[in-house]
Amino acid sequence: MKTDYLFLNRILTGISEKQSHIVDVLELSEEVKQPHLAIGNDEYLDKFYGHLQLLKDAGAIVELCGRDLGVHYLNDGKFNCSDCQIRLTAAGYDLAKLLEEKNFVEKLKKMTVSSVVFAAKAAAEKGIDKLFDSF
Repeated sequence: MKTDYLFLNRILTGISEKQSHIVDVLELSEEVKQPHLAIGNDEYLDKFYGHLQLLKDAGAIVELCGRDLGVHYLNDGKFNCSDCQIRLTAAGYDLAKLLEEKNFVEKLKKMTVSSVVFAAKAAAEKGIDKLFDSF
């Protein structure tokens, strides 16, 4: 599976626009799904949970309740989904802000998700330094 940064952006936007910092994964999967996608539900959920796992691996999200992001893979390649609650970390908010940049997504396509999260953290720290320098 290739990393789809536009899809990651939809997931992060879906989380960050919630009223609560606690996000239900099954609800989120339905909210970010595009109705015109030409893939089956199992393929979509595989893509969704794969990208969610990348965000978790990179430290952009953490689980609050549940485990394995609510997905249980079986030996035959199929999976079952159950509920799980997650939240964005500070690194996740930084990444969401970085992915909102129009031209930035094209530059990111050659990077790993972990590298992108590192870049987002560095950009946030640089922004904070500039803010403190102005005082």
